[in-house]
Amino acid sequence: MIDAGLRVLSLIEQLVYDGKEVKLIFNQDLFGYLDRMGFFLVLNPSIEVFPERPRISMFDLHCGENQNLVEISSLPPGGESKVKTLPGKLAGSIVSVLGRTMSLPRGFETEMFTVFSELIGNYFEHSESKTPGYVVAQTYPNAKNLHIAVSDSGLGILSTIRKARSKEFRGKSDTELILEVFNEGVSRFGTNVGRSCGLTRLGQISIKYAADLTIRMPGCQVYLRPGGTKMEGNYAYFRSELGALRGTHMCFKFALDKSGAL
Repeated sequence: MIDAGLRVLSLIEQLVYDGKEVKLIFNQDLFGYLDRMGFFLVLNPSIEVFPERPRISMFDLHCGENQNLVEISSLPPGGESKVKTLPGKLAGSIVSVLGRTMSLPRGFETEMFTVFSELIGNYFEHSESKTPGYVVAQTYPNAKNLHIAVSDSGLGILSTIRKARSKEFRGKSDTELILEVFNEGVSRFGTNVGRSCGLTRLGQISIKYAADLTIRMPGCQVYLRPGGTKMEGNYAYFRSELGALRGTHMCFKFALDKSGAL
């Protein structure tokens, strides 16, 4: 659910960028959930909200009472310097919350820092997005679960690779190609170079902590799961089954109690 909230934020920004008028109408349950997760704090201020925008954020009001961390951050285009400390802040918050109910392995905070650094770095270095991106962390200490999601409205991982290396990957499906990105370090510049190595590292961390990965792209939505020493394809939905949404939207669901790393 938390990653769906990010996709809605990105879709809204895309519609606004395209010159569309956007109005959001909520039922009470959904409105309350989004308010508690801080949705309205990062929502484009030009958007009309019905019945009305919350005057006092439930996120701000109750965040200290909630044992689950939910933290949404906006990534402004060209504003990398403004979020320079964000990876460390999010990693530290995760460790602080999860550490109350479980013993975390040495190096866990560093690995979470790596996850956020790579996801945020990809937005600024490769997406070329003209609208904000979003990143979120949500912890479930009792269930020993952690969800991390990032959403951008940029060029998209696969479209940039296929455009730069069309002959090489002409016969590969989106699932096959995204697996090579996370397992082999494939990028538009080559293999095992630049940020592609970072995505390979994310794949390794996902395997270590039993994380399923959902990747929503313009043409498909792919589900990956850890399998031995590599990520494996699980299943996928393709363009005909999906609504229009530009960019790349990832969600990692870490099942820490099943990983064997704790």
